[in-house]
Amino acid sequence: MLRLMIIEDELWMRRGLEKILDWNQLNIQLVSSARSGQEALELMEESAPDIIITDIKMPKIDGFGMLNKISEVLEQLPKIIIISGYDDFNYAKKAIRHGVVDYMLKPVDPEELKETIIRSKDLIRREEEESQKLTNLELKNAVHEILAFHSNYSNSESLPSPFYFHVIFSSEPLHESLEKINNKKMYYVSLVIGGHYLTMMGFIQKDALSSYRENHLAKIQKHQAVGVSDMKSNINDNFLVAYKEAEQAFQATYYQNMEYHNVRELTTILSREEETNILTSLQKGDKRTVDRVIDNLLKKHEQLEQKCIILFQLYLLLSRYLTPEQISSSNQSMFFYKLRYVYTLEDLNDVYSTAVDPLIKKLIQNFKPSKTSYIVKAKEYIGAHYNEAALSLDRVAAHLNLSPAYLSFIFKKETGMNFTSHVTRRRVEVAKEYLINSQSPIYEISDKVGYNDTKYFLRVFKKETGFTPNRYRELYK
Repeated sequence: MLRLMIIEDELWMRRGLEKILDWNQLNIQLVSSARSGQEALELMEESAPDIIITDIKMPKIDGFGMLNKISEVLEQLPKIIIISGYDDFNYAKKAIRHGVVDYMLKPVDPEELKETIIRSKDLIRREEEESQKLTNLELKNAVHEILAFHSNYSNSESLPSPFYFHVIFSSEPLHESLEKINNKKMYYVSLVIGGHYLTMMGFIQKDALSSYRENHLAKIQKHQAVGVSDMKSNINDNFLVAYKEAEQAFQATYYQNMEYHNVRELTTILSREEETNILTSLQKGDKRTVDRVIDNLLKKHEQLEQKCIILFQLYLLLSRYLTPEQISSSNQSMFFYKLRYVYTLEDLNDVYSTAVDPLIKKLIQNFKPSKTSYIVKAKEYIGAHYNEAALSLDRVAAHLNLSPAYLSFIFKKETGMNFTSHVTRRRVEVAKEYLINSQSPIYEISDKVGYNDTKYFLRVFKKETGFTPNRYRELYK
């Protein structure tokens, strides 16, 4: 149910508004009524309304004064419906600047109010959908950065919290199955790694994730090779753990029909430190150094089964830093086919030389060009498209013909700032200019700098500047 607050200083009018419609039938809960803007602000945080019906002329703080202060009390801006006894063009113009849904004259017509409420609900629904898309983009950026650096996501305040998730490794894409569920509370990220699919999906509610696993994931596992991690919370602390669990679970499925492999050895893991050593050697651009690091890594594991598993994980690691175009489908097919039939060290070396070695050469080649030129081009693209909500690491990487993981890696290495932080800083700087140099309402400025969700923009702006947009405008205009 959506939550409604009514603000009206005249008791008879306030009582009339409370009963003017069947709120339950509209799936609306009347959570509070207030006699003034001041009283409304005091009740606002606890009531957390989604929709506010308010008068303008009230004692202490009037309707517009209250609207100016709402963003200081609430992170999520409610939909505002103004009712007034004044057919005043200046009032109406001021209402438009505040982004109100409607400006209605007293006496209020019930049917007109009902239509406005329905329109407000539709706006809230669309904003929630947009917010979910933005959160999925943020989660995807987080996954890319954590995989690239094996460190915490630097913009973690923008991630949902609490958040419970599974990481899933599969032989076929899962996004169509996820989209069919059509659950507005579900978030998911999907990446292609080495011809396989990595999906992180989760919910804010723990029970919702448990229900999804029981009702949907179990069905998917019957029809394709799928590795699923244990339930986790806190992406920064546990995403890499979940990734490894899903990878191992997928390997267990992959190897289950291979009698000559000992499934007990599937706990063999390519550690974060070992992955970092491989990436560092690739950056140096010396093929012999890379081969030596990998050879020493394989020698640490005595059994052939263990070496196969390490090679499997190595292939996926290298694939993360290459585009699908840079990894031919024939290379992927050859690797996974040949790995099934490794009986000797010679077989293993053959897989390495024919499928893994070409990826190493391509990655070394990627690191050779001036990384600075990639960063300059990435910043230019961001500068031209920061006002588009769909701007993402994936999109910029595709423009530069790089893998998102590789772009994330070099962007932070060269600038000291992650991709998302750079985009956010650019958007906030432009928003500051609009706030100082224009009379545009906050919702318009939000849209102009790439945030279709005004509530999300308010959170970001306050985090970056310490002020709400209205307060910033008051201080610096």
